Amino acid sequence: MDSNYLKKSTLLYVEDEDEIREFLKKRLERKVKKLYIAKDGAEGLESFCENRPDFVLTDVTMPNLNGIDMAIKIRELDPTIPIIIMSAHSDTSYLLKAIELGVDNYLLKPIDKTKLYKALENSIKANFLEQELEENKKQILHQSRFALLGEMTSMIAHQWRQPLNTISISLAKFLMNLELDKYDLENPEMRKKFPGFVQSNLERIEDYIQDLSGTIDSFAKIYKPSDHLEECSINESISHALRAFKNTLSHTDIIIYDELQSNAKSNIYKNEFIQICLNLLNNAYEHFLEREIQNPRIDIQTKENEEFIEISIKDNAGGISDEIIEKIFDPYFSTKFAKNGNGLGLYMSKLIIEEHLEGKLSVENENDGAKFIIKLKANHD
Repeated sequence: MDSNYLKKSTLLYVEDEDEIREFLKKRLERKVKKLYIAKDGAEGLESFCENRPDFVLTDVTMPNLNGIDMAIKIRELDPTIPIIIMSAHSDTSYLLKAIELGVDNYLLKPIDKTKLYKALENSIKANFLEQELEENKKQILHQSRFALLGEMTSMIAHQWRQPLNTISISLAKFLMNLELDKYDLENPEMRKKFPGFVQSNLERIEDYIQDLSGTIDSFAKIYKPSDHLEECSINESISHALRAFKNTLSHTDIIIYDELQSNAKSNIYKNEFIQICLNLLNNAYEHFLEREIQNPRIDIQTKENEEFIEISIKDNAGGISDEIIEKIFDPYFSTKFAKNGNGLGLYMSKLIIEEHLEGKLSVENENDGAKFIIKLKANHD
């Protein structure tokens, strides 16, 4: 028995028979974090409202309010709370009511302690596992935000490299000409032209600086989390992602074909959806580099039916091996180089698409590459 879960739990125990109640009380107190005792259904309901225990263990036949009716009222207050019912009766009517209520277990008296502890363990374990799963999701989401920040910084640095290099060359050339007396300022005509020449160079540098600032603004908008669902054109969002992606592709020979056939809209977190598209595009780009693919190509397509918009992003980077294709959406699983991969991107993409947008994200190998498919609910005009 996993007593760790029980030791973290609070239990409401409702029993009208004094001897049974005292006997089980001594046993249960050693197993759970906190035990609340009630002598009948009315007292049990009052204790539940006051203490909000993690789960309930109750007899059926009791004065004032029987166990079934108490359980019904408790479930009205908390539909998910685990409830275990005990009874000295094998009457099927009690069992049918318990089944209809959806209790977690039904035990016949006299109670076998092994069966009781097993029932308690099973009833509370699922709740704790769900809580741990939610905590893990929050932790992974927190980590993924840092990963996205690193990715954004990397993309900004990449896009800044060329204009910074141009600024550096312009300044170096200007300073070198000054040092070598290329500007004959003793010449009246040159003196007249020199201020205009300096201004022209400074204006060109200022233009590059504006480009650098615009890069920050552009990526900051993409990577800022959306706080609400928006009805957006999927084609426009994909085009936005493509523009940002192409800005990082200076001096590469990647060919991108887009066939955006869907005119439908969908309710999405716009910036997160753009991030997902960027993540899939960047995955393809990294595989092109890693595998030294000749004539790299990405095909992007949107199409729709009455219910869904389907977005596919396909590359020709050699596909995903059968050994790992079922694992690539697992948290912390990464096919990238150890220094570059954190394994959060695809997991978070699937989490956002399937849990927050009620869509579906899948992958398959097609011809000479991997094809990622996103399905979202379509809003037709």
